Amino acid sequence: MHHKFAVFDRCITLTGSYNWTRSAAEFNEENILVTHDPRIAGRFQEEFNCLWKKLR
Repeated sequence: MHHKFAVFDRCITLTGSYNWTRSAAEFNEENILVTHDPRIAGRFQEEFNCLWKKLR
């Protein structure tokens, strides 16, 4: 599994295939979804917390 997501202020979520590089912005066919739904942010935050626990 290859996650790419960010959660801001527990209410804004960014997710998608987008590589956060200049090449992605200029040359690649990428997608990104931005949502302000706090329920979605909460689910992604839970996933982040699970991943973070595994790395400790």
